[in-house]
Amino acid sequence: MEIFQIDENLYQSSMIDDVERVKMFDACIDLAGGIDPDASDFKIYLKWTIEDAGLPDLDILKMVASFGYDLVYEKKMKVLVHCEQGFNRASLLNGVILWMKGMKGQEIVDYIRRKRPGALFNQ
Repeated sequence: MEIFQIDENLYQSSMIDDVERVKMFDACIDLAGGIDPDASDFKIYLKWTIEDAGLPDLDILKMVASFGYDLVYEKKMKVLVHCEQGFNRASLLNGVILWMKGMKGQEIVDYIRRKRPGALFNQ
């Protein structure tokens, strides 16, 4: 499991396979279906499974991103967003969080790809 810092207090990873490494995070937004970390390892644990095909419900995506934005930038909490491989679903949610911060389209894609090589390869 690799952990990538996307922005101040905003991180992403693939499936959590080392619970000790993630205890540094205040919150976890789990977008994967597979093995769950122990939610008690975090102050806040949100599970919202996004299938790795097509787009998720955009209203829910915005709501979850708004929640993540508040944790990261208003509450100054360390937030880990993860999905199975840590490339597309976690990057999508983090991209919307960055959009809420004021970044724009291609700037977000380029920024995330610099922080998480190989990210956002889905159409």
